[in-house]
Amino acid sequence: MTAATRRNIVVGATVVSVLAAIVVLTGVTPERWVDVDEPKAASWLWRLSVSAADTAVLILAATLLVGPLRVLRGGRPTTHLPWRRTLGIWAGGVALLHVSLAVFVHARATRLWSNWLELSPLELVGGARGLANWLGLLQVAIVAMLLWLSRDEALRRLGGRTWKWLQRSAYVLVIAVAVHALLYHRVEQRIAAHRIPLYLVLGFVIAAQLAGMAVVLRRRNSSAT
Repeated sequence: MTAATRRNIVVGATVVSVLAAIVVLTGVTPERWVDVDEPKAASWLWRLSVSAADTAVLILAATLLVGPLRVLRGGRPTTHLPWRRTLGIWAGGVALLHVSLAVFVHARATRLWSNWLELSPLELVGGARGLANWLGLLQVAIVAMLLWLSRDEALRRLGGRTWKWLQRSAYVLVIAVAVHALLYHRVEQRIAAHRIPLYLVLGFVIAAQLAGMAVVLRRRNSSAT
């Protein structure tokens, strides 16, 4: 068994376990839909969509922690980190699963384009739902690009510098994910017990990234002097 296979087994088993746990938790949520006054837990589509979204966020967070933790432990930044790539691929796959489910949750009837093209002018331009949906499309585009970048062929074609520049779009993805989640928390009126863990995860990732950057800058200044 190759190292890559072992990594995929470990990450895949973790993803499935986390996804299953969140599905169970969403099944007992006291949240109700405001417009129809029905329990959200009754909708398997909503439960699976939310569970996939939360799982993708957690795996994305783990992806973005690999580099900073390596630096904080005394290592040096590097373009290719096998665990980061494996985690990133799984995060992207689960994120696309979320999108494939989420488009049906709020769409009008079977018209999937109603998520974007049938919103009122206020919703389309400044509404929380409209902005969140457009950010969702931006995330799909970034995830697709990052999945393409995860191949060895992409690194060979682009070269290390260009590849790394494009790979940093992961930071844009994190911002888009955070805003998208916050907006949908508002649209769906999620309770604090479901919102706070997301804030803690995002805060930890940001703190780790800043700490890693500080260490790298300090090393560069030390070597320059």
